[in-house]
Amino acid sequence: MPAFLRPSSLVPVPDLGQALHELDNAFAPILLSVELLRRRSPDPDIQRQLDLMAGHAWRGVEIARRILAGSLGRGAAGRRRRRAGKAGG
Repeated sequence: MPAFLRPSSLVPVPDLGQALHELDNAFAPILLSVELLRRRSPDPDIQRQLDLMAGHAWRGVEIARRILAGSLGRGAAGRRRRRAGKAGG
């Protein structure tokens, strides 16, 4: 089995959260640059390209946020289930 498929090589949830936060932050300067370029160029072709770039960047932001929200939700639910199991046993 390849190393990246082994459970010991998977990223723990706190590290995943940090990685997704950093990924989310990486999109900020891209989106800022797109907005600055929009203001500088009235060319419709450039505006369409900038719209495309911004759309893809926002999609990346949303994917990172959904993954982060899902990983945090499952982690908290798992902790609650383990605590409940300990209290009952």
